[in-house]
Amino acid sequence: MYLTIKQQVKHLSKEDYSSIKEFCHIAKNLTNQEIYLLWIA
Repeated sequence: MYLTIKQQVKHLSKEDYSSIKEFCHIAKNLTNQEIYLLWIA
C-alpha cells in the first residue's frame, strides 16, 4: 500500500524548487533508512 500526498505549488523560483526537491530527497532517504533499520532489528 502506498500512502502519498500530492500537492502542486505554483510560482516558485528556481532556488525554491531546488530546495524543496533536495528536502524531499533527504526525507525519502531518512524514511527508507528507518524502515531498513526496523526490519533489521
